[in-house]
Amino acid sequence: MKRLLLLGLIVAGLLLGMAATRWLTLPPPVRAENAAGQFDSQRAKARLMRVLGDEAPHPADTLASDGVRQRLVAEISGMGLQPRIDDRFACNGLFKQRGVSCARVRNVLVTIGTDNGKPHLLVNSHYDSVPVGPGASDAGLGVAAMLEALSLMKDRPPARPVTFLFNEGEELGLIGARAFLQGDPLSRRVDALINLEARGTTGPVNMFETSVPNAAAVKLFGDHVSHPVANSLAVSAYRLIPNYTDVNSFVEDRPEWLFLNFAPIGNETRYHSPGDNLAAVDLATLQHMGDQLMEAGSALSGGTPQVSSTEMLFTNVGTSFLLAMPFLLGLALTVLAVCLLLRLVWVGK
Repeated sequence: MKRLLLLGLIVAGLLLGMAATRWLTLPPPVRAENAAGQFDSQRAKARLMRVLGDEAPHPADTLASDGVRQRLVAEISGMGLQPRIDDRFACNGLFKQRGVSCARVRNVLVTIGTDNGKPHLLVNSHYDSVPVGPGASDAGLGVAAMLEALSLMKDRPPARPVTFLFNEGEELGLIGARAFLQGDPLSRRVDALINLEARGTTGPVNMFETSVPNAAAVKLFGDHVSHPVANSLAVSAYRLIPNYTDVNSFVEDRPEWLFLNFAPIGNETRYHSPGDNLAAVDLATLQHMGDQLMEAGSALSGGTPQVSSTEMLFTNVGTSFLLAMPFLLGLALTVLAVCLLLRLVWVGK
């Protein structure tokens, strides 16, 4: 009886710890003041408000999407940059389910930094929405973060080119990403990717997917992101669920790319709904996404680390730091922990 009671208490403690994770990993509060060159979530949201206009749903290849694209181009041009529009018809297979999707898409691209022959870092998000909602978070958060990052990075040219891809057609089956891969010669000059997505409107922005093997990506993320939220269990779980992002298309064609994929998942009830509006955009979540984009982007804009064959286990500790270790070491420690747990239960009999 004592042994069962002890085991029950241990399980209850583990479940309580898992339940408390939501409150232990809140995004950092919005800063009252931002230092020079620091991401400004208020300014980023204002940019998104101008781009979305009347907040009408804007699926790819519609008049509403045309309006969003025009305002997006105007916002970028207002920074003194020269975006280009890549207009093409493309098709893509629907990942993790059967089907093929095709559409005319118009990707908006802008590159900062001198084209010095070095490989490009690609920063990607999509500006189209589902037919029923304005997409202020999915993926307006990514659009807002990229616009603000552009405004900050343009005055501090990176060591190598960084291309920002605002793609159209993600919601129709990742078509914008496919159009870039199949038709844009620039895609052959990329070696690293930061992808920004959303499956909610609030909470911390999770780094939920990495390149495989993951050692180089995880080390870069852990070394440079000041408030990391990520764990390898979530990464493994994501691979099993029937969801996909542009990363699925990119990785299919360019498996050698190093990449990090980010998204918030809080308040998921607004996902793909009329409730995914500007009023639901959380400034703390937007700031967390922008800070991670700036930190990881700054590290990757200096060059892509050499990919190793090592696979890492990792988890955030609060939002203070990332704990990472080689897979075999993590497996050994897990076996040891289970043995100690069984011993504790046996002794408590």
